[in-house]
Amino acid sequence: MEWGRAKTILILAFLMLNLMLGYQLWQSKFKLPDESSEIELIAEEVMSIAASKNIMLDAVIPNETPRMNEITVTFGEEGIMGKKVEFDQAIPYNIAITGSEAWTVLAEHIPNLDEYRYDPYTSHSGIVVLHQLANGYPMFDVRLELKAELQQIVSYKQNYVEILESGDQASEQRVLSAYLAIGRLVENYMRPGSVITDVQLGYHGQIFNSETQVLAPTWRIMTSDNEMYYVHAINGSVELPTKGIE
Repeated sequence: MEWGRAKTILILAFLMLNLMLGYQLWQSKFKLPDESSEIELIAEEVMSIAASKNIMLDAVIPNETPRMNEITVTFGEEGIMGKKVEFDQAIPYNIAITGSEAWTVLAEHIPNLDEYRYDPYTSHSGIVVLHQLANGYPMFDVRLELKAELQQIVSYKQNYVEILESGDQASEQRVLSAYLAIGRLVENYMRPGSVITDVQLGYHGQIFNSETQVLAPTWRIMTSDNEMYYVHAINGSVELPTKGIE
């Protein structure tokens, strides 16, 4: 074999090897991290920051990061104040509510009851709170309140909305992870010694005195002293806390 031809083959072989190594380096540099691994890293960092500020996470932290849109709803003729109804005869209830015999009886008296979900974190003595669902998630500003006396439901106050628009799939965005939302709070807003007791994904908005409202994907984060923080699940903006029990 001629030396010139052999040298050309060697040069081409080294060139191909360099191209392959370069591609592998580029691929490893720009490869997106595994989502579960990324959440684990964020969780570790958030837990570390929380511990340094004596903030406890006594709650189940969701791992879900679905794609969601803002939704437009209308409160209808009852408005944002809702409708209050007194029962002619009190209805005994089980605190579990959903799936109980009382739920079946209540469904005969309360319109669209199956569209609501019980919220143990905002319920309190004498008031059982449920939230209407949209796309399987609670709308935190749309409430059904059952007034209880001596383990009996005596009246209810109901908000109910119609969903006018929920956007299309093309405009949906992946929400921030719960740990990212918590991280913003523990790093910048929560007082030392706070205890996080509940973290839920749902819809929330600034409710004005108008029939039509826009609700955004939101993380609701509650503490043991009944403060509620709302973190916008797309842009991360924080709404300062309000008391969970009114």
